[in-house]
Amino acid sequence: MGRKFKIFFILTLCLVYMSCQSADFADKTKKSANNDEEKFVESAIMIRSGTLEDDDIEEPMEHEQYKGVLEISNKICDQVLKDDYDYIYNKFFADELVKAVTLEKFKKIKAQIIQNFGEAKTYKKMQWFFIPSNIGRYLIESIKIVHHEKAVVYYIFTFDKNDLTKLIGFHMKVKKLKESHETTAKVL
Repeated sequence: MGRKFKIFFILTLCLVYMSCQSADFADKTKKSANNDEEKFVESAIMIRSGTLEDDDIEEPMEHEQYKGVLEISNKICDQVLKDDYDYIYNKFFADELVKAVTLEKFKKIKAQIIQNFGEAKTYKKMQWFFIPSNIGRYLIESIKIVHHEKAVVYYIFTFDKNDLTKLIGFHMKVKKLKESHETTAKVL
């Protein structure tokens, strides 16, 4: 258990971060500056609620292009709180993510999360953080902060701009351990 716990903190838990490397796809994505996709990505380097000192703050979100992403991200977090990872997998994983990660593997990762951080307890619906990028494919990362029994965890959802209803990536990263569990982590 100790070794697994250390590894979990050393590495960011990644299910899959998919990117298309084919030359055909790269050629298709080279478009003029007037293209809507490029405007979408270039509209902000990143936007978020909160401050530099505290990013776990709710604020109204006025960026229309991200409202649908926030809604889907919140639906996923709702299912995390309900411990319904089957629903997340079946409803929100894009085909390419399903091909890369089996439901059984996803459930094993879920079990590790619960073992190391405890059950997910809360998140704030109007806490938001979006990072658009273009790596030969237009992506949007949506970061939600989820409070577990033993830790606060960043849930990082990656969407393709062409389908903002399906995940092509799902990552988690520890933001901080809750005080009562910090000594346990330091000893391990």
